[in-house]
Amino acid sequence: MSRYPSVQRVCRLILLTVLPAILIPAAVTADEPGHPDLLLVVGAPGLDEYRAAFAEWADRWMTAAAAAEVELQVIGVKPQQPTEDAENEPLQESAETDRDQLLRALHEQVLSGSTEPLWLVFIGHGTWDQKTARLNLQGPDISAAEISAVLQDSGRPIVAIFCCSSSAPFLNALSAPGRVIITATRDGAESQYSRFGAALSTAVTSREADRDQDGQVSLLEAWLYASIRTAEFYEQEGRLATEHSLLDDNGDQRGAVNIFIPYG
Repeated sequence: MSRYPSVQRVCRLILLTVLPAILIPAAVTADEPGHPDLLLVVGAPGLDEYRAAFAEWADRWMTAAAAAEVELQVIGVKPQQPTEDAENEPLQESAETDRDQLLRALHEQVLSGSTEPLWLVFIGHGTWDQKTARLNLQGPDISAAEISAVLQDSGRPIVAIFCCSSSAPFLNALSAPGRVIITATRDGAESQYSRFGAALSTAVTSREADRDQDGQVSLLEAWLYASIRTAEFYEQEGRLATEHSLLDDNGDQRGAVNIFIPYG
């Protein structure tokens, strides 16, 4: 049974008239100041072609967040042009890893007392060894169980989006009432490079995903758009699809696949 309407009640991606698609919860009005927090995590790319793709997707999310004045924290993106002082500084053996930064950021968000939605968006590669699902970070990886443990006591609405291979187990681990979990794959065995993040990042920075033409893009519309465009890629290339996105919004740890309503 479709659960799509409740997604729109939990959180919306609202498109302003002269700004790109941006992240603002539906409950916020002029009389109720507040903004969601967005943790954008970019994993280890591996190949240079993936590095360029991940950087482009991340840039779209950062553009959307800046337009919405969202509280944004980015993990995994290193400065492309290091300063002369930075080049001369000795390497710090105790430097915080991306995994440490993410765990600390999640702890801080849980303890913040905020009731605004917390968004966690991961761009990169994932792995699953039949037992444990992990996000590939620069440095030590992080598991679904570790993220789940940090967030288990959070009462905030949570939107967690995993644009990576083998991401479905993160839905099983994080699914709970008051949360929307989106994964690029329907099981951990879909381990090929995931293209879902390209289409989803397009959806949050353009009007293309505004299916009902009401001037705003809901999270549901963004997901429908991204999963359809991803499926179209494999069809047009004559390839067997190696990813099938899931969305969970009722805490049943199962998720739903896109019913594949074509866009015009």
